[in-house]
Amino acid sequence: METALEGVGVVMSCIDQAEPHLLRAAIRRGLAYTDIAPHLMTRRPTEAMKAEVAQTGARIVLGTGLAPGISSLLARLGAELVGAVESVESNVLLSVGDTYGPASRAYIMEEIALPYAVRIEGRDVPMRPFAESARVTFPPPTGERVGRPRGSRGSENIL
Repeated sequence: METALEGVGVVMSCIDQAEPHLLRAAIRRGLAYTDIAPHLMTRRPTEAMKAEVAQTGARIVLGTGLAPGISSLLARLGAELVGAVESVESNVLLSVGDTYGPASRAYIMEEIALPYAVRIEGRDVPMRPFAESARVTFPPPTGERVGRPRGSRGSENIL
């Protein structure tokens, strides 16, 4: 793992880890690390890990999720780079004939339909998942699909 992290500055993990070896290696190297599937990790950072983070300067964020989560962060960074942005839409196409494991199915079935809040102009606005349908066009070969926007305001589509 140490060799794989040579020259790396940011780690985004989406793997089910029985032991957080990747997290520990990122901390030792002082890397930026985020986990989009933290509910899958059976062990949380210990006090010793937290002390090592402070010592190495690692930047650790757990629990970001994919959508909303990393997709929202990337949208915000993009908006900051281009200037004033009125709205951002992001779409996530889940499984295009690919196989995925039980952890992915559990996330989709158990967590993706939970109500959530979006911060708009400094205040949290409750959102209802899958409130309406929308047509989204993905690049070939996928093409147009009918999806269910994650938020009632249509801010994120989960297909």
